[in-house]
Amino acid sequence: MNYYTTWNAMMVAVPHLRHNYARGLVASSVVVSGAGAVMFVDTLARKRGANVLWKGRQVSWAAYLALEAFFHQLPLAISLAQKPSGSADWALVPAFTYAILCTNPYYILRYKLRNWHGVALVGLSVACVDLAWRVSEK
Repeated sequence: MNYYTTWNAMMVAVPHLRHNYARGLVASSVVVSGAGAVMFVDTLARKRGANVLWKGRQVSWAAYLALEAFFHQLPLAISLAQKPSGSADWALVPAFTYAILCTNPYYILRYKLRNWHGVALVGLSVACVDLAWRVSEK
């Protein structure tokens, strides 16, 4: 439970949240998906061996790609498939809760992220999701 990726995947798995807070899940999943893509590119650039690290564990490239798709990309695809509902602002609730309870273990491009980085990224995503849906509804 130390990874926000796990929190996001669990939130997307709950039908009540998917149906009532779809915009918030999209806002949260956009950040997770984007971070996963950046971490994948970073891993691809740095690792040339048969195995790579996934959340501190050695895995094969095939397992890495499967885990990347399942935990980082699939929640966004599921969230985008939902009918727009709720406010994207709800994405800030789990982001702040995570920032309070957990120390951020993520590195992106060898830079250690701080808890406030995640909250700031989710806040930016919230604004973009709200704007995108407002424009698409017109």
